[in-house]
Amino acid sequence: VMALVAFYALHHGLAKGALFLSVGVVDHTAAHHRKLILAFIALIALSVAGLPFSGGAAVKAALKSLFDGPAGLAVTASATGTALILARFWFALRARPAETAAARAETRLTLPVYACGIAALLVPWALLPLVGLQPGYINTPSNLWSTAWPVLLAGVIAFAAYTLRPAPLPIPPGDLIAVFARLGRIPRPRFPVPPSPHLFTTRVDIGLERVERAVLKWNVAGGLLLGLVLGCVVLLL
Repeated sequence: VMALVAFYALHHGLAKGALFLSVGVVDHTAAHHRKLILAFIALIALSVAGLPFSGGAAVKAALKSLFDGPAGLAVTASATGTALILARFWFALRARPAETAAARAETRLTLPVYACGIAALLVPWALLPLVGLQPGYINTPSNLWSTAWPVLLAGVIAFAAYTLRPAPLPIPPGDLIAVFARLGRIPRPRFPVPPSPHLFTTRVDIGLERVERAVLKWNVAGGLLLGLVLGCVVLLL
């Protein structure tokens, strides 16, 4: 089990490393020279979502072997959400303005992106025997379909959203409570606001902001991260 989890983490570490690093490459590349890097990032994003024949398809099919019935279906369906999130990332990346007048990003910026991305696409296939699987198992029709349909469903949803273009909610980055406040027609308060006994959402909102302010302090965030690392070490031992 741990070997399959590490196998999954390896692919996602490489692929998401490429996605994160690609932001700097796009920022230093003129808009009319971005086709290659954007196409490559789209491929890596689809690999994370489990595109058939990619490294992501290999690790998702391998991890799915640990689950049966509804749990396996849930693992497969979760790829739709992953694909939608990464589609949003790709469109936001494409729209970013260039920070410099240079036509193309320097090699020192592009090389790590392509190295991590190519490794994410190919390394999982090379490591399959180490986790007791063969490419023939991954590429069976049932496994190919189980990795394909979530990506296809996400593509249909993304196309519909892009075509219809519904008005976006004014949500601050990472602040999901704003969604619930708007759905409940409760105005989001400015911190600090005395909690009202009649507005549960408002009191939760203020509480979450206090927690967020505490966690954003470097000593608190560092302590939590250290505790997480030590906890993982203890579990592995």
